[in-house]
Amino acid sequence: MPFLMILGHDVTHALIQPWTVTPEFKVPVKTLAEASKALRAFVDSTGMGGSAMCKDFGLVLDSTGNPFARVSYNGRVWPTAPWFPGQEDLTGDVLTKSLE
Repeated sequence: MPFLMILGHDVTHALIQPWTVTPEFKVPVKTLAEASKALRAFVDSTGMGGSAMCKDFGLVLDSTGNPFARVSYNGRVWPTAPWFPGQEDLTGDVLTKSLE
């Protein structure tokens, strides 16, 4: 099953020790919209700031563990290709299409 990677700084110690990293935390998701909601729920429930996100935070991985999308701090979903000026986030039907 595809899942959202939540990997980031330890939110309980982020202000004291910003280098402390939490263990990997995976949330099973069925759609990219679900991945977006899961990431925002995690951020909202922990009070985590955007600067605490490490590079793999918000990756959406397929069932073989390969990344195919990324959810940013604001919940927008992006392709995994390197960002470039003018790049548009993923919208519409692609967000609700089943990942399985």
